[in-house]
Amino acid sequence: TDLRSDEIVVHANGRLRKVISATPANLPSTITVLVDNSSVARDTTMRLRETLKGFFSGLPRNQRVSLLAVSGQPRWVVRPTTKLDELLAGTDRLVPGQSRSTRFFDALIEATQRVAEDEARHRALIVSFTAVGGDQSSFTRGRYQRFLRTVVETGGTFHTLQLNNPFRRSMVALQAQVAEDLQRATGGYHRKIAVGSGVGDAFEEILEIIVERERELARQIVVH
Repeated sequence: TDLRSDEIVVHANGRLRKVISATPANLPSTITVLVDNSSVARDTTMRLRETLKGFFSGLPRNQRVSLLAVSGQPRWVVRPTTKLDELLAGTDRLVPGQSRSTRFFDALIEATQRVAEDEARHRALIVSFTAVGGDQSSFTRGRYQRFLRTVVETGGTFHTLQLNNPFRRSMVALQAQVAEDLQRATGGYHRKIAVGSGVGDAFEEILEIIVERERELARQIVVH
């Protein structure tokens, strides 16, 4: 919008308030995509690559996007960039790891800390896809509570997708609890997927949420 601060009138508690500044509400977003590329998710890797290409291509162009693989030690496949060609090339480098385990919780913490340390004004989004295999992260209740506090403080939004495995119920329960806590804390999206073919539909739904939110914020301003 081209609206200037001197064109805005604000009343609070019946009194006229001075407007110091007016800025667009649709700040650029920093989007971190975490993907499970362990051997457990091997059957979905090809579909996931094509899904991610469509997801990245559909994002508004003012987003900084990165891709983090969580098999074994978390690894940045693409560091934050606004260039679509870098994201597409990085997606082609996403291959199944040798390990059946991940460090998914460690990756969540790393992505969240990166958001917290970023001094640029932005909206933070983290999108995660995980299959249910072993997780070798250092998980303690205290560490988890500190993580949730950081999530709330950053004001970020988490969207989580979980590929279920009925033979690993304890792991399903743990990952589901993390996803549900993140949904409650940030108002994000959470979906459990029974088979890999649901990955594409779920990412399309998340893309629609991001694009619609961008449209809503484009019509709003923040007044100070």
